[in-house]
Amino acid sequence: MLSWTTSTAQARNKKKQIPVIIRNIQQGAYLYIRGESSNLPTGGEVKGDNVPGKQYIRTPDQLDALFKELRVRAKADEVIKTIRDYDQAIMAGSEPQDVGKRHAASTIGNVKRRANGSYDASTYSLDSTRLIIRTLAPSTHHTMGGLVVDEQRRVLDANGQPIPGLFAAGEVTGGIHGGNRLGGNALTEIMVSGRIAAQQCK
Repeated sequence: MLSWTTSTAQARNKKKQIPVIIRNIQQGAYLYIRGESSNLPTGGEVKGDNVPGKQYIRTPDQLDALFKELRVRAKADEVIKTIRDYDQAIMAGSEPQDVGKRHAASTIGNVKRRANGSYDASTYSLDSTRLIIRTLAPSTHHTMGGLVVDEQRRVLDANGQPIPGLFAAGEVTGGIHGGNRLGGNALTEIMVSGRIAAQQCK
């Protein structure tokens, strides 16, 4: 399954490049692909380096081997065709098919611009483009629910009674934030609740 998406960084700057997102149905992960020449680094990206399990630098002819290595259920030729079709639309000043983004302004392949800023399609090349490919997957940012504790951080049983010798602190506990949390309070919660639990363990 192939699709295009816009990251938070891109949404803030419509002139930034649109990456290719390939969904790995087997593992529930994604591959993020962009041209190395575009200036859209994202969190955790290491410029120009291969980082096993996280980031790969490849040319289009190396995608097939990489997909097999990562067990991605996508065909390299389909991905390459999707990138080419996308780039052709960008160079023509039209909205890429199935992208749904009106302000996309950068190609993934290499191409020169004319003095007036338009693309010189005759200089376009994807074959030699170094692609930055990163593995992405959903992750837990903060957990809100968990063990029920009292003010002394003692874990309570189903009847609301403290379980002797069992204390809990931080994100394994629930109730302190209610339906949502105040951003930036996770470290404070860890330190304060952890200190209280440690004091009770004496």
